[in-house]
Amino acid sequence: MTGDRRHGISVLYQPKESENTDSDLIAIHGLSGHPLGSWTHKQTGVMWLKDLLPDDLPNTRIMTFGYEAKFRNFTGHQDLMNIATEFLCALEKLRGSREESDRPIFLVCHCLGGVVAKKALLISPNTDGHAKIQKAVVGVLFLATPQTTQDPISTGKLLARIASTHSLFRAFKPATSKSRVLYEITADFKRGRPDINFVSFYETREVSMGIFKRLAVDQGSAVLGLPGEDVIGQHANHLDIATFSGKTDANFHNVISRLRKLHETITSSGPLRPQVSKEQVVEIKHISEDTESLFEIPFLPCECFRGREDLIERMQDHFALEGTQKQLSYVLTGLGGCGKTHAALHYAQRNRFKYRHGVFFLNASSKETITTNIGRFIDLLKLPSASNKVEAFKKWLCRSNHSNWLLIFDNADDMTKTPISTYIPTTSHGHVLVTTRDQAALGSISDHGTPMDVLDEEPAIEVLLVKAGLRSVSAEDEIHCREIVKLLGYLPLAVEQAGAFIRVQQKPVRDYRALCEERVYEGLQGASGTGNSLTSYLPVWDVNFKQVEKELSVAANLLLLMSFLEPMDIPESMLRRGTSSKRIWNTSGEVTELSAKDAGLLTGIVDLIQDPMSFNQAINRLLAFSLIKPHNAGKRGRVFSVHPLVQYCATQRVSTVQQKRWSKQAILLVCQAFPFNTHIDEGFGDKGREMLAHLPRVLAEYDSLSPDNRFNAANKRHLSIMLLSSTKFSDTRWKIEAVSRAKELVLGDQDVFLRAWVATAESTILRSQGKLDQSMSALEDHVRNTTLPGLTENLESDARFNSQRGELILSFAETKFREGDAKSAREELEAWQPLQPFAPTSMEKLVLHSREILLGRIYKDEGNFLGALIIFQKKLRETGLVANQSAGWQLLMLNNLSDTYCELGRPLEAEMVLNKQLKLVYEKGWEELSTGRRLRLSLIETWLRRGDFKQATRGLEALLPAYEAIDHLNDIQRIGQIRVWTSFARIAHLEKRWTSAAEYWNQALGVIESTGWTDSLIHAVVLLSLAQASFNLGQHDSSQDFADLAEKGLATIPKRHFIVGLASYWFDFVHVPLGTEGPSTIINQSRVDVELDLLFDSIHPKSNEDVPRRPGPSISTTPIKSEPLYRLPYTVAADGHKGRSRSIPRPSRSTIKQTSSVPLPSSPSHDPTRPTRDSPSMLGIQVENDMESRKWFRHLDESLNFLDEEGIPDWEDTDEPVKIAVLDTGVDMTHAYLRSQSERIEAESFLEDGDPRDEDGHGTNVVALVLRVARNANVFVAKVANTQDNLNPQAIAEAIDHAVKEWEVSIINMSFGFDEPHERIRQAMQRAQAADVIMFAAGHNDGANKPLAFPASAQNVIAIGATNSAGKDASFSPLAHSTGLFFSTFGERVVTLGTERSGTSFATPIAVGIAGFIMDYANHLISPEFNPVLGKSEEESDTELQERRDLIARIRTLEGMNAILRECARGAHNYLAPWILFKPGHREVRHIITHRLKNTSGSTS
Repeated sequence: MTGDRRHGISVLYQPKESENTDSDLIAIHGLSGHPLGSWTHKQTGVMWLKDLLPDDLPNTRIMTFGYEAKFRNFTGHQDLMNIATEFLCALEKLRGSREESDRPIFLVCHCLGGVVAKKALLISPNTDGHAKIQKAVVGVLFLATPQTTQDPISTGKLLARIASTHSLFRAFKPATSKSRVLYEITADFKRGRPDINFVSFYETREVSMGIFKRLAVDQGSAVLGLPGEDVIGQHANHLDIATFSGKTDANFHNVISRLRKLHETITSSGPLRPQVSKEQVVEIKHISEDTESLFEIPFLPCECFRGREDLIERMQDHFALEGTQKQLSYVLTGLGGCGKTHAALHYAQRNRFKYRHGVFFLNASSKETITTNIGRFIDLLKLPSASNKVEAFKKWLCRSNHSNWLLIFDNADDMTKTPISTYIPTTSHGHVLVTTRDQAALGSISDHGTPMDVLDEEPAIEVLLVKAGLRSVSAEDEIHCREIVKLLGYLPLAVEQAGAFIRVQQKPVRDYRALCEERVYEGLQGASGTGNSLTSYLPVWDVNFKQVEKELSVAANLLLLMSFLEPMDIPESMLRRGTSSKRIWNTSGEVTELSAKDAGLLTGIVDLIQDPMSFNQAINRLLAFSLIKPHNAGKRGRVFSVHPLVQYCATQRVSTVQQKRWSKQAILLVCQAFPFNTHIDEGFGDKGREMLAHLPRVLAEYDSLSPDNRFNAANKRHLSIMLLSSTKFSDTRWKIEAVSRAKELVLGDQDVFLRAWVATAESTILRSQGKLDQSMSALEDHVRNTTLPGLTENLESDARFNSQRGELILSFAETKFREGDAKSAREELEAWQPLQPFAPTSMEKLVLHSREILLGRIYKDEGNFLGALIIFQKKLRETGLVANQSAGWQLLMLNNLSDTYCELGRPLEAEMVLNKQLKLVYEKGWEELSTGRRLRLSLIETWLRRGDFKQATRGLEALLPAYEAIDHLNDIQRIGQIRVWTSFARIAHLEKRWTSAAEYWNQALGVIESTGWTDSLIHAVVLLSLAQASFNLGQHDSSQDFADLAEKGLATIPKRHFIVGLASYWFDFVHVPLGTEGPSTIINQSRVDVELDLLFDSIHPKSNEDVPRRPGPSISTTPIKSEPLYRLPYTVAADGHKGRSRSIPRPSRSTIKQTSSVPLPSSPSHDPTRPTRDSPSMLGIQVENDMESRKWFRHLDESLNFLDEEGIPDWEDTDEPVKIAVLDTGVDMTHAYLRSQSERIEAESFLEDGDPRDEDGHGTNVVALVLRVARNANVFVAKVANTQDNLNPQAIAEAIDHAVKEWEVSIINMSFGFDEPHERIRQAMQRAQAADVIMFAAGHNDGANKPLAFPASAQNVIAIGATNSAGKDASFSPLAHSTGLFFSTFGERVVTLGTERSGTSFATPIAVGIAGFIMDYANHLISPEFNPVLGKSEEESDTELQERRDLIARIRTLEGMNAILRECARGAHNYLAPWILFKPGHREVRHIITHRLKNTSGSTS
């Protein structure tokens, strides 16, 4: 083998005279290496093995060995075993002659390539050739190979350093269990080493590892420590130690001198080497993988499997063959019902633990069933989503570390229509088992197999007795049994069903024999021949069918229906959906329902399946007679199968008319069950995917009907709709076939909506293949054949047709846009309107959504980013985040919104939007779908824009394998792959790692040019980038060539921004004179304007609609009717708080404890796009805008700015932050703002369930308001109610005591009220007041109609009323309290956590926050630490300090707080507004507060 090969042996140099060849040298590269690149000097291009070494060793054949050098392949014994075995096999094949097999061998190994060499020398040889190779190795040169460590942990650290030298493994931390593998190999090599000469080279120069530099493999780690080992230091780093600039390179001299010395030893002493016996070679025992192997079979083997033990043993013997180095296959052929499937299942069941990488059972009756099964395997294996699932699965099976698997192809009866060979991977490992009726498969599919016949008599009798439940029989009955199995032809399936009949009917075997003889006689009377043909079994099976009809006729009808469906997978859910109403669009453009009966389903079958009791009775009858079998389907619910032979016999016993009738029913049932579209069917994706295997059978049944017996126009429409709906699934081949068949079905139909749908689907599929001209032709043909001849007048009011017309225009505009004709695309989009522009129908609204998204994309592509932003933000406000996988257009919108933010230099906004959506994406498992990958790429772009290269690199490393796994990429996937490589390149470019940058830019360039996008701006930008990288590498000529090519393209290419950043900020960065840089691409964004609902709203926000009020205790709130809410832009600080950790003193209660955001350990397996906690950029929220609610908070912020002027420290720098208790319905920490403030929050439940989480939402909003106003306070949440209307007085009293004694709070917030006082609460409040805890309570929401609620009415409690944002009394606010402890503040239409709230219960936390704000300020104002005493005598200082301590104590009393609050209040209702006292420039604040406190006694009595 010669040439540049990534895998296997490549011969670089062969002596001219083969007889003069005296030795072989093989170079083995290391981690992430290449068989040529790893040995090639980056600057000079010298590949020393080929360019230099032959001059010094002219009689040595020189080779390299390439293999999959991923990190995971060095962390498992089996993976290394496979690589080492592959090496030995390749070398054995190359050294075929006797002279070659005796030739001495030298090995040169870089890094972990030395581990491969050691493994190859250690394993037990499979063949004599392998043993000869091991004996022939006379010397090994290790170049920076990890050799000596103390234990697996130190090995792990060493591996981490090695991995960090490669960009795709930066900062990886291998698990100790995996590090143990390399540790044990080295330890075993030292103990059982062959007698070989070793030379160990170690590095002396440090290599870059992120922001640090260090030695990857130092001298101590690179040395084996064996006698006679030659140890040499090289002046090189870990990556350069295997390359040399030329013959004058000192490092090359060290290597070549040692190789010459080794060569001289073999030429002087001959090829004889010390003998190493096979017994001396240490074989490392296999360490099994941690993951459980996949065992995927549809149902368990039957319990009455008899008479096939010899067959199972033959299969086991065949698949136990070792040393063949090839894939093993076996074929079971035979008549239907002879037990082929169960033989395969029994073999798989008995040998399941042998197949560590999985047992995969495929229904091979059609291409579609195989594809459906493979799709399920991909999901179970959690492989990346791929357009070609078959190739992706085969690729996984081909991997060397996935060698122990079994593929079972069942019912592969038609090899012409379903050539299973195309689904079998070409490997040297793995086992394949095929069951088929086609005898020719034995010889074509495999030379090994068994033609299965019927059972022998004794096993057949045993099956009959087991199935009949007869443990023993008389001699007479045994004779009857022999006659029965003889009548049944000893066919296992027939015998099994006979036994089921006997068991169910409790008939004596003699009676069943008589019945069988009668039916067989009747069958023979009408048969033209006898024998073991299917016809001979029909009369016997007729016994079971007739009995089912007799006992339950509807069960027989159900069996007939199931006999025309795909036999191996019939979900109960499909049967139920197929007999239920189907949601479709009506002509008004709204959702309507099509009943199953109107769709053509028979009333009897609909009523049967829809009645659970009747359906279960029918199913149980069919199961009892073994006519159907249940599947193990997990979450899918019950799934049934019908043996094809049973299907055949069931259909053959009825008339042709009946056959056609039930065939039509099966077709219509599948059409009715298949979901209509993504917008009106919940779970569209899951429902559609489980039915795909039935579609080919439906088409086959339709084709089998004669033209005269086929469907009427309405039924044809039903079938075509199903086919069009199915184009959202499966591969391109099926999509093309489905559209083609739908096109035939609607030919001549007057339903223009359906014809337009067909045209749109055809155009879309062609466009996805890059066939833009054909896509346009499909649309033009439709217009020419449908629209131009003229439409009927009734279509003028048909909103459904108008919507589909809009879809046609969208498709036309999309194609024009792809062609680069944005002007025409815009004109087309603007031409379409709903029939009633101000009142669009539901269907028209969807078209409007898609139209606006496409218009926004056009704006973005043209560089009109602000115009695009307006559109995308508007759509997000309208639709929210995406909770349904089928809402692809919404995910597309989020991608575009994020990219637009980045283009505008606002990456933090983009990150916030994406973090919230990606949380849902990962929860639902969409991350490997195309839309999920695009969202992750968008998030990575935000990190690149902010200069967070570490996060970006980790995200790219997690994404790259997903794109590498896709064999045939479509245009969107190619763009994703380009984005990955250009992102890697930009990171290396900005970090000035020019060699890596050039490699990455070349990777991106290769994808672009292979796609044919050489006339695109992205091509020119990559060329410019490559020019800059080459220039910095000193390659000035090639740099100028790249730049000239780029400028030539730029002269004719329009500027389009279809890949974020590359045509804008990156273009500006590289489109400058060579060797210089343009404006920085990094944005140091410290504050952002984002929309409140993007940060805090849940996917389904709780409604604020009025709810009936029940008498008794309730939360004091006045709900506001849900209207289109204003979304408030918030200002978000880029830096977050760092708070002190606190512990809950009562571990017996369930608590919420959350810590601040901590970065996870970096590893290739960790995908940083997977949300773990909210980004730090979500911290520090403050309102700024001029709307009513925002005005109030803006004034508040000005008061907070006053603290900054005064130098009051933030809460995290406060030794004793104010402690506030909130007694309410708990807290929901899933809100982004609350998570960002988690260091300030503790929560505890005082209810029996012990769960402090808020299921109501009231407490969560109260907590958010307290945090919002009292920015330096810690909040302790006591859950005392599950809902607003279900307060627990005992829990409230206990919570008050706990807040005082355990939490030691200064303030308690009680946003609730009772009509009457509760004694236990009153007593707890008295204890709190005695401890100088200040209590606030909501008044009520009944205006002047009621007195204050309790506890607001209690003595020594500050009661709170509500105002609007301007300080005017709210209509629901109570009258001022006569005690004087009454204040009111903002509580009407308060915006909190994205919702509008009104009520005194929301004014109360604002008042509490103001009190906390005042207490914190006063503490610092008079604190000697903050305001030291200067210029006074010691005695005077002591006196003043004592006075200050007294004042601090007074601010924590009710009287002191009341006095200061009055300075912040105005009007008869004591409207609280902190800016009345606290405002910038107001220098009298200290004097006022000090004066007020001095004039209070501190007593509240």
